Amino acid sequence: MKIDETMALFIRRLDVKITNLMRTKMEPYQIAPEQHLILRLLLERDGLTQNEIAQQLEKDKTNVARMVSSLEKKGFIIRVTSPSDRRYVSVHISQKGRILCERVRPHLAEVNKQLQQGMTEEEKETLSKILHKIYKNAT
Repeated sequence: MKIDETMALFIRRLDVKITNLMRTKMEPYQIAPEQHLILRLLLERDGLTQNEIAQQLEKDKTNVARMVSSLEKKGFIIRVTSPSDRRYVSVHISQKGRILCERVRPHLAEVNKQLQQGMTEEEKETLSKILHKIYKNAT
């Protein structure tokens, strides 16, 4: 196979490997990497709706709803219904969720360090540019 025929497959395999690596690091905290993405987003932009979370993370609305429910049951987030419009429900990270993000942060740094092992700064920058181009082309 030519490189252009296998690039998408290789990127998919890389995604699976990275997700498994992240899952292993987060397992002791009883949280999935996808759930952690929601918490990190709420750290930056607290009070989003589930639809906004789905848009920002480019995830299916149904999966986001399921993950938000799970995070709420674990006490990592709080859903708040607007008193003026009961259809509007904002999602907020709880103190417990903030603490979890702080505890997980060093593990994420380890994963990033592992993934970039043996790369020069120039290679990291080039890789970042290439990945951004691929992302843009896929959109």
